[in-house]
Amino acid sequence: MIKDFSIVKYVIVTEETQKLQATDNAMVFAVAKKATKLEIKAAIQAIFNAKVKSVNTRNVLPKTRRVGRFSGKLAAYKRAIVRFDSSFDLGKITAAVANEERAANEEAE
Repeated sequence: MIKDFSIVKYVIVTEETQKLQATDNAMVFAVAKKATKLEIKAAIQAIFNAKVKSVNTRNVLPKTRRVGRFSGKLAAYKRAIVRFDSSFDLGKITAAVANEERAANEEAE
């Protein structure tokens, strides 16, 4: 079994994911390509100490990008939509993520 922190790579934050967070009590994560739904659920529950209601996954295909006449591809990844129990407050997770980003920015300066 893969370790918890190597399964969950980072949180995906877009307008669409913010709407999911407000309406469905869900968050979207980029996860390891080989991780299964059960492993993702166990990792999220261990990391955030939260009850997970469901996990939906999809593989995001690589996008082609060009720089001049040279073309390449962006990396493919797996996206997991994790829905939490209605009793869980997502504000805890978003505050923790914001604190980590602030700390990383302060270290960079």
